[in-house]
Amino acid sequence: MKKLFFLLILLITMSFCSQQNENIQMETAAAPERTLTEKEYLIGAKVISDTEYQIICKAYPRPGLTDEIQMAGTAKEAALIYAQITAKKRLKNIDPTKGTIKEYKFDGEFGTVYYIIEAENIRSHVK
Repeated sequence: MKKLFFLLILLITMSFCSQQNENIQMETAAAPERTLTEKEYLIGAKVISDTEYQIICKAYPRPGLTDEIQMAGTAKEAALIYAQITAKKRLKNIDPTKGTIKEYKFDGEFGTVYYIIEAENIRSHVK
């Protein structure tokens, strides 16, 4: 009797776990993320003073989100990553993560980050 009860509990648990796994796979497969090219995400990058380099990037929110706060947040994160990638490509001997977000805008469709990197004589670091 104990073996039968144990076997029944085991089968119910396995069935439940299988259904949960299918639900997770369906949720993640439902909305593939879109990766932008540099021409699509980079709005501008330039030296704005002797110590500041500005990078402006845009990005779309994660697909499938309906909450505007989550949409704005995921777009901001993606635009920030694009700005840091651009900094790594265009500036030598500068840590791209040491910049600051000067401004962020979200218009409901995509987010725009204005990212500033500061360093002494920034022009000497431009590739």
